[in-house]
Amino acid sequence: MDFCTPTKKPGFYLIWGLQRNIFVKNPVSEPCGKNNFNGVLNEVKFRVLETLIASSILLSISSLSYAQSNQQDSTILPTGTYYSQGTMFNNSRREIAHKNNRICIKIVKGPANPYKGVEDITISSVSFQKGKFYIDATGEELILEKNGKVINSGRGGVWEYRGTSPDPRSQPIQAQKMAECVAAQGRYVQKMQGISISGIDFPKH
Repeated sequence: MDFCTPTKKPGFYLIWGLQRNIFVKNPVSEPCGKNNFNGVLNEVKFRVLETLIASSILLSISSLSYAQSNQQDSTILPTGTYYSQGTMFNNSRREIAHKNNRICIKIVKGPANPYKGVEDITISSVSFQKGKFYIDATGEELILEKNGKVINSGRGGVWEYRGTSPDPRSQPIQAQKMAECVAAQGRYVQKMQGISISGIDFPKH
């Protein structure tokens, strides 16, 4: 009876960029023909199983990386209210909302302290382009500082994160429009007036 000569057959696969050879352990001479065919069939099954295991590992790594990326994104421009330092802009603020990696901003421009007036409010989606954040309503870039918890709007002032508690001057309609913004797709812009702020009359020239 003819016997087939056992050989070490190198296998190759990629996990984390590593290569290694797979050898048949304790090879034993087997008769050619049906037994040899069964051996080849078993090796093919082994290769298929090996590929499935490698694919599962890579999928798990990809899912973990995606989850970590989402978690990191939530720390940039965290949901909550942002206020300016000093007293001149006491009647103004910025608010951020997140949902499913979408960001919206509420810009509240009140009269400069201590003058009276009405809040001018813009609710807008925020776009992320080439590593930068932009307010869709104005095209203005949001320059982030202190790990994304400070918004530097240039001439619009510097706004610092103060927590998730809503400003007591916010109205339910504003919360509704913010919810619409984060649930929408594409560009979203809404403008409205808020409450009246008491104070002194602005000087006339």
